Amino acid sequence: KPILARAAAGVPDTLGGAGLLNGPDDGTLVAAEAMFEILTDKALRDDLVARGKRRLADFRPERAREILLGHLAALEA
Repeated sequence: KPILARAAAGVPDTLGGAGLLNGPDDGTLVAAEAMFEILTDKALRDDLVARGKRRLADFRPERAREILLGHLAALEA
């Protein structure tokens, strides 16, 4: 499913570019416009779904371990 979320706290990092983000101070009109785009623009919707599937792969245990070890190795350098 395509994701529309507010860019607050850890949401942008968690999404990792796999969704549309509204600014923290954007109102309901901006959210409605973004939702309209998701619902009516098939190319956008398909792109968001594809990016979501790629992002989901980062949360598989073996991939999460690889990312964590990469971060730890960078600390040692």
